[in-house]
Amino acid sequence: MKKHLLLSALILPAALAFTSCLDTNDNRQEQNINYGGSLCFNYVTDMQDPTAESFVSLSPNYSFLIEYFSATMTTSMSNIRLTADGSPLTFKTPELKASNTNNGNTISCNVTDVVPEGQTQSYVFDKLNINITERTLASSTGVYKYSPIYDVRYTINNRYNVRVLPAYYDVVGKLTSTATGTTDSHEGKMSIVSLSLNPNSSAPATGKAKLEIYDVSFKADFTESRIIAEDIPYTITPSGVSIHTESGTVYKIKDVTGKEIQGAGLSDIIITVDVPSGSTSFSLHANVTGLQGENDAVDYDLSGRLQYYYNSTSN
Repeated sequence: MKKHLLLSALILPAALAFTSCLDTNDNRQEQNINYGGSLCFNYVTDMQDPTAESFVSLSPNYSFLIEYFSATMTTSMSNIRLTADGSPLTFKTPELKASNTNNGNTISCNVTDVVPEGQTQSYVFDKLNINITERTLASSTGVYKYSPIYDVRYTINNRYNVRVLPAYYDVVGKLTSTATGTTDSHEGKMSIVSLSLNPNSSAPATGKAKLEIYDVSFKADFTESRIIAEDIPYTITPSGVSIHTESGTVYKIKDVTGKEIQGAGLSDIIITVDVPSGSTSFSLHANVTGLQGENDAVDYDLSGRLQYYYNSTSN
């Protein structure tokens, strides 16, 4: 089995693919990548105080200035909180050694003992891990999605462990569909499952998610190009994202225009996403009444193991 990026022919070289502000001259080729605001949040753990609960801090801002000729990265951060009631902090690292991996599609900066500029020894990044991966996904029926992966983690003063969690996930894989009450199973072709998180501002470790499934195949002649369900409760855990809906609660299926499909719905949704690996377990119950002209109530159970990349066998 070989792990590879989907639709690799469409992925641009790393130096050109990130589209936020490219500056090239005779001696430098710079790219500034901005990541933050509503795109992510911080999960902060105090490793020295066992009584302090881990917490979610919203709207951090990160900027990664990459210089490709010298292979360096300078990281700027703002609105960084190390305690739940602490003041927001701002940091800027010196130029740090970076590298390209994964056939040039991943830019990595993994360093230790970094003193931010102007901080003397007040704050030290004992570990700083930044991996930004270019990725373009293709579904089985030709849906293309540009979906870079950001893996950002760091430890400050050997005390505060910060994991930057994305607010949006695209994972891929094959889903197995079983008609409820039978053993008649069908494995579909590759699907894309997207999860958008909307944190609760008053309790940011919780919130409501939007679930989109591209190319979900219930049986051989029954494939929906896209189904959508919204307002699904989630919880942030030490390992990532957890969804486990109450038994019997139905979340209406919507079409691409946002219109509810009469009679159709999803229930018993269980999804766990491990961050940063992207390993995802997925199961739910689907009533597909009204989809593709189904007039009677038809139920299926969907399940699968999903991930950021698609595994295929080498020829």
